Amino acid sequence: MQVIDHFNLRSFDLNLLVAFDAMMEEMSVTRAAQRLKIQQPAMSHNISTLRTLFQDELFIRVGQVMKPTARALNLSGPVRQALRQAQAAVLMADVFDPATEQRTFRLGLSSEVELLLLPDLTARLRDIAPGIRILARGGDAAEVDASAGKSLDWPSQQQKLEVNVIATDIRDEPGEEWPLQELASRAAMSSRSFQRHFQSETGMSFRAWPQQAKLLKAVEWLAAGKSAGDIAFSLGYSGSSAFIAVFRAAFGTSPGQYFQGTPTGCRSGAATNSAD
Repeated sequence: MQVIDHFNLRSFDLNLLVAFDAMMEEMSVTRAAQRLKIQQPAMSHNISTLRTLFQDELFIRVGQVMKPTARALNLSGPVRQALRQAQAAVLMADVFDPATEQRTFRLGLSSEVELLLLPDLTARLRDIAPGIRILARGGDAAEVDASAGKSLDWPSQQQKLEVNVIATDIRDEPGEEWPLQELASRAAMSSRSFQRHFQSETGMSFRAWPQQAKLLKAVEWLAAGKSAGDIAFSLGYSGSSAFIAVFRAAFGTSPGQYFQGTPTGCRSGAATNSAD
């Protein structure tokens, strides 16, 4: 069994394999971008990065159509198999076994229901689910109804997944506008809940995440030879000076000096690491 090299694999953006598979399916940058729900320039950038990583054109234009190279054809099977296995793992449903589960459930109950239900419920759980804990919040019915949205604010698995998808979208397209209210609605949360769960899932505040994404994308583009002016424009900064000031505050050096002394051959690797 081949050992996974986690250290080197972490420097490779696995989303590029999704872009490669979509391109193999569509043989069109425009249609592949539509399938992935990203903009065409972003898809073109993915293809350019793949070409650099694999040191092969991968897709070439023959007349009016795109054709895969021999290297792309050799990669397509293993890539498709890896994506299918990853999808199966992500969609695998957890089996709930009350006898072994270790979980805590919080219940909002009126005083009357708490007196009627809780003693029998806890006795039953001791027999069939010893690892389950019940934390009940009592009060009258109006108090429970009023506090439910605050005290029972736990996201569903689908909401957690959507928050992570949003974080990935921001990372991949940091130059776009990402209004908080629209993203919160997309995750079916209030703005406050979305910000709290965004930080819980990513380890970073919603406000800080786009700024880091911009800086990582800037490093990637600097490695590819893009000018500071073009980067500032693409990432939505007010001008080159604003971008340079933010970059210097983050890295302690200017964009022009960031790769100074770095061998040319190391730049693509540095950009890839930064995009991780």
